[in-house]
Parts: sequence; C-alpha cells; structure tokens
Amino acid sequence: MIQKIDHVCMMVSDIDKAAEIYRTVYGLQPLPVEIHEALGIKICLIPVGEVMIEFVQPLESNTKVVELLKEKGGGLRHIAFRVENLEEAMKMVELKGLKLRDKEPRPGAAGSRIAFIETDNLTFTPMELVERRNKE
Repeated sequence: MIQKIDHVCMMVSDIDKAAEIYRTVYGLQPLPVEIHEALGIKICLIPVGEVMIEFVQPLESNTKVVELLKEKGGGLRHIAFRVENLEEAMKMVELKGLKLRDKEPRPGAAGSRIAFIETDNLTFTPMELVERRNKE
C-alpha cells in the first residue's frame, strides 16, 4: 500500500523566508509557491532526494493553520505517505479500523490527491496519504 514517504510538512509563519533559508543554507531548490485559496494556505515544496519538505503558511489570520501555529508554534505538521491508488489505500485504512478525516480524496499540492487519517487513531503526528500523477 505505502510506496515511500512523500513529504514531511512543516508549518511556518513566513514561507518565503523559510524557502530562502533552505535554498541559501542547504543548497536546495524550492519549487514555486502554490496558493490554495479554498484551504486558506500557501504551500512550497522542496525536493530532498526522493522525499520533499512541504512548508505551509496561512493566508489569513482566522484559519486552522493559524490556530495551530499559535497553539504549537511552527514545525512538524504531518508526515505524508505516497500510495499508488488513493481510493484503495483509503479503503484499506478503514478496513484496518482507522478513521479518515477526509471521506473523499481532495486536491493537494503539485497536482496530487490527498486524504488525512484522523490523528487520535495514531501518534500525535498527523498522517496523510498522497497519490501523485507524476510517479517519480
């Protein structure tokens, strides 16, 4: 079911500053920032070998991401696992007794489709399932 870790998501208050630090200090090349109005967030992916770092910044001050930043500060938000078929992975997770936050796949960064697993079923770190069109 799980092919590999797709990305590690980190909440940030300044996505441009975070991306610039990773570019200048670590020599990594951030992909263009994406704006997801419906979710109220900006997203920036940074490839690191086969895994990506995903920065998430809220667009407005009244979003869930802002609440999380205030409550927990910046840092680790979730770990995402790459799957070949999102619908099949979602069914498997539910058959194993876990609950999904998303009942249907929804759009994610870079043309992906995603679904989150409810965190109270696991550790304190939220888990995400990701299906990408580009299978690299």
